[in-house]
Amino acid sequence: WRGGPGEAVYACAVSGVPTADANGVHAGFSGVCTPTLSEDESRLRDVLEHCPMGVVVLAHGQFRRLYRNRRLEELLLGDSGAAIDDIAGADTFVDPADYHAMFEAALRGERVVDRTVERVRPDGERWHCLLNAGPIRFEGEDSVIVWIYDITDRVEAEIALKASAQRTRDILESTSSGVSIWRKHPLERIYANQTMLEMYRVKDLAELNAHNFQKMGVSDGIVRRGLNLNDPNEALPRYVEQRFRPDGSSFWAMVDMRRIEFEGEDVVITWMSDITEQKRAEQHLEETLAQLRQAQDELIQSARLASLGELVAGMAHEINTPLGVAMTAISTVNDANTALQKDLGAGALSRSGLASAAETFAEGLGLANANLERAARLVRSFKAIAVDQSSEARRTFNFRAYVADIVASLAPLLRSAPVRTAVSGDADIVLDSYPGAWAQILTNLISNSIQHGYPDGASGRIDIAVAATDGKARLTYADDGQGMSEADLKRIYDPFFTTGRAKGGSGLGMSVAYTLATQRLHGAIQARSAPGAGFEAVIEVPLAQPD
Repeated sequence: WRGGPGEAVYACAVSGVPTADANGVHAGFSGVCTPTLSEDESRLRDVLEHCPMGVVVLAHGQFRRLYRNRRLEELLLGDSGAAIDDIAGADTFVDPADYHAMFEAALRGERVVDRTVERVRPDGERWHCLLNAGPIRFEGEDSVIVWIYDITDRVEAEIALKASAQRTRDILESTSSGVSIWRKHPLERIYANQTMLEMYRVKDLAELNAHNFQKMGVSDGIVRRGLNLNDPNEALPRYVEQRFRPDGSSFWAMVDMRRIEFEGEDVVITWMSDITEQKRAEQHLEETLAQLRQAQDELIQSARLASLGELVAGMAHEINTPLGVAMTAISTVNDANTALQKDLGAGALSRSGLASAAETFAEGLGLANANLERAARLVRSFKAIAVDQSSEARRTFNFRAYVADIVASLAPLLRSAPVRTAVSGDADIVLDSYPGAWAQILTNLISNSIQHGYPDGASGRIDIAVAATDGKARLTYADDGQGMSEADLKRIYDPFFTTGRAKGGSGLGMSVAYTLATQRLHGAIQARSAPGAGFEAVIEVPLAQPD
């Protein structure tokens, strides 16, 4: 193109895109040209001198240079300081065979299109060029025109990209996780490392893809979860699932997914870890926990029955006293009645004898009635506590009154040591709960205090207070016994931990109390103690148990 009005002075058919310099004087091409002269060769020379590509025209035969532009000299010589006429064309090729093949093709009238070759300058510097060549008539001779473009930067970038991609593959191959890379359109696994192949026990990527897509009918978790891989705002999840191999076996896998660029393409990478052993361990742990829960339930039931047995024995002893007094009183009344009937039959009944008999009757019957009522109260209390301890029924009850009944039922145990017990607090608190659990907890707490807090028959006091606030009921249990060390306090809820093994302690009392308070009653229990400072336990539970 000529400047000014933009008059075309030369045209050719090209396979590339024309480029112009800052003055708009010239267009260069990266393709094969079949030129048609619009003026003379001098104008063509002017055009080629401004071309950003190196251009050389070689005559047939010995390939004499008929023309070369300045850019060609820059490309072939670099900073070497050599003269262009001092070097042969073949010497500028790292592999001279590339030179001969190109020109032989041109001599046959064939076009050389976008051939990449490595060149060398006189100082030994190597560079890469893109060659296009074709036949031309130049200055009356059959010639070959060669277009040379420096693509060293592009080739080096491609080499670096390939090296980077290879490093990436090397890294992926070295990991112990199975790695897959997925193309998004269409969804296709384009890479799997050796670890992934070994996980599925297949020999190559083709076999793995055939298994996933044909035999499983899905492409891993991507399709099953309906993930939109193209939405950068959609989080790609971590998931665990069972995978199946072509041989019919299976394994458990944990899969992580990320969006990345891989070899110039936006893809999704999945990292898979074989967690089969972990799942087996989890299953074994679940089975062990189930067995422990069953054993725990059995221990609680055994402890409940043991407490119930102690309650029965203690209550039998407790009821024996009022019943014995009542029987003695009734026997005295019966003797007095026999004597009265004898005197009456003999006609010897006197006023004083009748008054004495009446007094004996009144005193004996009153004593018998009082003791029978006491026995009846004990029986009612025993019945309620015994039924609650032997069952898991849920019902509503007055909190303080029930605690008092439990303490009353433990009177024989409390009399084994000179320990006084007091129950205080709000008398109007009503619980919708499991009374048997409360009976078991208080029985265990009092037994622990008697056995461990007051050794050798020491006297003391146990205070039990109830309260309610913010939808919760609270029971505070405190004794003034000898207390325990911090180390023992930390292990107080451990099953079978006891400081009184020599005295027959099982180490289950506080463990059972903790289990009942936290699991059955859905509450919490906190214990505090120190040597010489007694023992305190605070239990908080909902006023109404959740359904």
